[in-house]
Amino acid sequence: MAGRRRQARLGHRRIAGLTSRFDCDKPIIAAVNGVAMGGGFEIALACDLIIASENARFALPEPHVGLAALAGGLHRLPRQIGLKRAMGMILTARHVTAKEGHELGFVNEVVPAGEALIAAERWAETICKNSPMSIRASKQAIQKGLAVSLEQAMAEQREYPAVKAMAASQDYIEGPKAFSEKRPPKWVGRRRSVVAMKQALPVIRGSDEVASPGSIQPNYAITRAAQEAVIPMCTCTSWNG
Repeated sequence: MAGRRRQARLGHRRIAGLTSRFDCDKPIIAAVNGVAMGGGFEIALACDLIIASENARFALPEPHVGLAALAGGLHRLPRQIGLKRAMGMILTARHVTAKEGHELGFVNEVVPAGEALIAAERWAETICKNSPMSIRASKQAIQKGLAVSLEQAMAEQREYPAVKAMAASQDYIEGPKAFSEKRPPKWVGRRRSVVAMKQALPVIRGSDEVASPGSIQPNYAITRAAQEAVIPMCTCTSWNG
């Protein structure tokens, strides 16, 4: 019994590098080309955006084998698509196509097979045209705000660390100034009073194994034939089923 508990904990740790991380203020984009089921779907749900190829399939099939999606799937899916829709997927353990995932609301864009990573990079490039300070502040405010009431979120949002950093940044001045001068802004992504080096982006590394609780690499999980693509301010990850 102790051995099984330890194995379960290790399995969760292997996929929890992303599924149990709640302090990343940089956008994370999942590019799904193929099957994302169980832990793979839970990883995708932990990302901020999901770009799926038309041949992608999603499911939380754990009930079929006497398990439950305890790496965030049972909690993230209802929050992202609503209780009744999530119950329908979870309790039946049915497979969902990319098109239906888009209709349900957890997929942001459906693209032709093999083009998910290219589309994800396009999304990242669009995001990167904005101030990195504003992007981090926005993501942090959304995440923290969802954990409290609307009234409390609006009352406390200016005290969130990333929002305060944005207000104290050079970008906070540069944006309105560039707008008034009718020119593209020159984002620097740092506080006005401190010259700091840009932090290194997290890199999601590929694996040669198919995703399962026992085969997923520590910290981040990608399935077979994964690729890595890092664009300033954003992290993209792609996996094939």
